[in-house]
Amino acid sequence: MSDTLEQITPDAFALAAAEVRSPSMPIGTFIEEVRLMLDHVEADTAVRDRLLKTRVKAADLKRLRTLADALEQAQRRWNRLRTRVQDQARLDIIAQAEELRADILLACDYNTSGDRVATARLAAIREGDGLTDLLEDLLDLQVFIQDYAAALREDALFNAAEAHAALTRTLEGLRLLLTSSQADAERVHTLDLRDRVYTLTLDLTRHVREGGRRAFHHAPNRLAIFQSRYEAAARRRTRRQNAPTPERP
Repeated sequence: MSDTLEQITPDAFALAAAEVRSPSMPIGTFIEEVRLMLDHVEADTAVRDRLLKTRVKAADLKRLRTLADALEQAQRRWNRLRTRVQDQARLDIIAQAEELRADILLACDYNTSGDRVATARLAAIREGDGLTDLLEDLLDLQVFIQDYAAALREDALFNAAEAHAALTRTLEGLRLLLTSSQADAERVHTLDLRDRVYTLTLDLTRHVREGGRRAFHHAPNRLAIFQSRYEAAARRRTRRQNAPTPERP
């Protein structure tokens, strides 16, 4: 374990389990946004001086840099564990599940393309990664097939009963894999540490961003660095999906 991650670990495990959050965006993107914000603040004396007139302290900026480094190291440890060579049977089950998800998503997309609610549900299914998320995606697709049975029935290339049965079989295999993964104490500990360091980093990032919004609410060009571009893009996608369809003239 690196010195930086070791330094942060006691604080990370001081968090109550209920406080720990999993990343809601790619870790690499989150770390990049944090570092860009810190680089901008440190490079512009006027920005730094004004920011430090809020509740944000110089020590907060220094600690946030340390947390970002520790989070990167924690994520690297987790990547090494989760990408270890796996036996072929396990890889085959995951590959089959991913292929089944892609095939059913394609059919659902095609047959419900005019339905905004369906489009939003399918977009949510596509988000995330990992074994747990894959299992949840297949469960969601089972429900989706039932909810949109009428629309899917019109597609001669799609058999809902066969798809539902394939999902059931695949889910059984994934549950066995998940149980096996969760029994691996090292994997569980490493992922928990990553999430705990992420939580510490997220909380302090929000504190600094709130200070930035307070200090630069009148200066949109400087305010942008205290906002998440990833989250802003996600909000724009959601608004577009929920926007009413214009009536024909």
